[in-house]
Amino acid sequence: MMLPEAGDLHDAPEAGDGSLDGNVAEGGDVAAMADADAAPEVAPDLAPDLPHEVAPEKPPSDLVNGMACQVNSWCRSKFCVDGFCCNTACEADSPMRCNACSMAKTGQKDGTCAADRSRERMKCGDACGQVLMNVPAVLSMICQQGQCVVPAVPDITDTCRKQFDACTTSFCDQPTNRTARCVHTLCPQGGTCCCEMPGNPTARSCMATNACRNDRMCVSQ
Repeated sequence: MMLPEAGDLHDAPEAGDGSLDGNVAEGGDVAAMADADAAPEVAPDLAPDLPHEVAPEKPPSDLVNGMACQVNSWCRSKFCVDGFCCNTACEADSPMRCNACSMAKTGQKDGTCAADRSRERMKCGDACGQVLMNVPAVLSMICQQGQCVVPAVPDITDTCRKQFDACTTSFCDQPTNRTARCVHTLCPQGGTCCCEMPGNPTARSCMATNACRNDRMCVSQ
């Protein structure tokens, strides 16, 4: 085996030789570049801004008369009639009222209760009256200048009994100021009622109460 000569040993690079350091440095640069390439890129935030939750608007509660409304609680007066805050209730609970609270119906400014021109002389209810002596009847009421009244010559809705009919005791009942009805009670004879004879509607016969049925029975209503 051949041993290196003394001169050859001097040609070997020393530990501090720059060529070795350069190789190491070059290797470090490559590693750093590799690490940089491997690092993930951070994508910009391209997501659209989501809308923030908005608290629902509080409904109004102090609208003055004449302002548009949907419910009574919106109005200072607490009356929402015909879509406007109104100065009074204006009979809003009656389906056959004679008044209104909008200019389109009254000719007055919105929010003022006045006679509904479209309802003039239209039926607005029923009232008790009589057509002949001792003959009670139900009479029609009509709108006149914003009031529901029985006219001087009323229409007769129902006659509660025939004149001189002694078999039935009938009267007109008026539970409210715009509703009326005929009511038939028991016959004057105690413990009996007045029934039509089967097959003969004009004939009357007083029988025991439990014998009277359906439309042949005179009962309190």
